[in-house]
Amino acid sequence: MDTNGCTIDIELMANAKTQLDGLLATTQNIEYKCIVQLVNGYLRKYCKHNIVSDVIDISETHSKTIYYCESCGLTFDGLSTPK
Repeated sequence: MDTNGCTIDIELMANAKTQLDGLLATTQNIEYKCIVQLVNGYLRKYCKHNIVSDVIDISETHSKTIYYCESCGLTFDGLSTPK
């Protein structure tokens, strides 16, 4: 494990997710989307999620609370993590 509690595989997959998320969804082909889904599935299954909440601005007058894993970057609805 490294200093933030992740194993090297999770760290590498999280880095891959960051890179893959850089391409706009509208320009992703089917194979690309499959790779993104596989990386997200791996992270969902193997990361020991450290979920934190944050508030993001939707507009000047509205904000939204989001939940994400500090280790792998996956986002979650509410406070529950997928199994």
